[in-house]
Amino acid sequence: MKKFLYIITLLLIATTMVCCNQSGENSNYLKKYIIVRYGGRCIKVNDGTTTEETVMKDKNGNELHFNSLTGVINYMTLQGWKLEELVAEPQYYLYSQDANLVFSKKTDEQELQDIVNKSYKE
Repeated sequence: MKKFLYIITLLLIATTMVCCNQSGENSNYLKKYIIVRYGGRCIKVNDGTTTEETVMKDKNGNELHFNSLTGVINYMTLQGWKLEELVAEPQYYLYSQDANLVFSKKTDEQELQDIVNKSYKE
């Protein structure tokens, strides 16, 4: 149920968020969002196109393992992603290193439309 709520939230954010430039007009880009779950030293990613999470891998196909949540944030920042929100359930926060992070990245309308088209069934 939690995954479903995260996916719905992600879709709502992705389809309604439009970046504006300083003059207040719409820019030529939108933002795409992903949810990254950190736990057990690896990160799993969901972009809303499926209910399954994908383990993040490097260019050689090896799973990425991190020593801390800070390492995940720094890595994603170097990949061009912006941290939007850290989502944690209060009852687990003190007892676990698991965390859900929402990242965004600039994209064009076509790429975002492709993501949205894959994210639901009629």
